[in-house]
Amino acid sequence: MAPPGNSLSEIHESSLKATKLKQFFGGDFFDIIKGKTVLDFGCGAGRQAVEMALMGADRVIGLDRNERLLSEARKLAQRYSMSDRCTLDFLPVFPWYCRNRLAYKIGTIVIQFH
Repeated sequence: MAPPGNSLSEIHESSLKATKLKQFFGGDFFDIIKGKTVLDFGCGAGRQAVEMALMGADRVIGLDRNERLLSEARKLAQRYSMSDRCTLDFLPVFPWYCRNRLAYKIGTIVIQFH
């Protein structure tokens, strides 16, 4: 990703053709998530979470079990001015998390395997 200050089209001009999300989920993926809340299991360092926010997801909830990677993800979201649309949090036990913390209607769930 390019540094902030560029337009959305400039940031993704060269990378959209080969983005990991488009490769896995198809060319219309960003149209599907536009305006929706996306739950990203295993968000890691947040690259795809931030990309989904940049490409129109209303909100991205990124969950991971690695605090070091979550710290990087939060910095990346801040770098791209997406902190208000990206919630990046530790995932201790999923059922408890959903019952007590998620107050959103989830439109799309993305699970990443590394």
